[in-house]
Amino acid sequence: MQTEKERVTQRLMSLSIAMMRADAALEAYHRERAKFAKSTLSEDELVVQLDRQLLRVENSDFTLARAHLTIWFAMLYVVIEGWRKWKFFDSGVDPLLTSEHVAELRAHRHAVFHAENFDVPAVMQFVASPERSKWVADISNTLRQAIRDWNANFPNRFTEYLVRSEL
Repeated sequence: MQTEKERVTQRLMSLSIAMMRADAALEAYHRERAKFAKSTLSEDELVVQLDRQLLRVENSDFTLARAHLTIWFAMLYVVIEGWRKWKFFDSGVDPLLTSEHVAELRAHRHAVFHAENFDVPAVMQFVASPERSKWVADISNTLRQAIRDWNANFPNRFTEYLVRSEL
């Protein structure tokens, strides 16, 4: 029993760290997005700037913001992947994980971390849907709250975990 408790505790800490990494990317996105929002470039000027930056392999406020956003999405999927793999449960999280957006987020993570073509739809169009954007915010907030709840109520959660896993 002690070994199982240590294993579940370690996995919970791993989820906490993965969520913190995702949150760090989101915080960085907001910082860079705020800088970019102050830009006075027209859309045409932005495209010209982007083309030059791509050739020089240099970031701008816009490309940094976009990079942090794509990393946030990818890291969020890593949290979901661990949550599912390790059979954690929560009445708020579980219904959200039945959405088709989970598969889209997985494709996004794959495209980001496996050097797909830069214009792969899984990356370029991920935030195009307001419904998808709302779901991402919901799953992020709900996962964070569920992980906090697991940490705060570990003895009760662990007991329920044991019952569910039939150990």
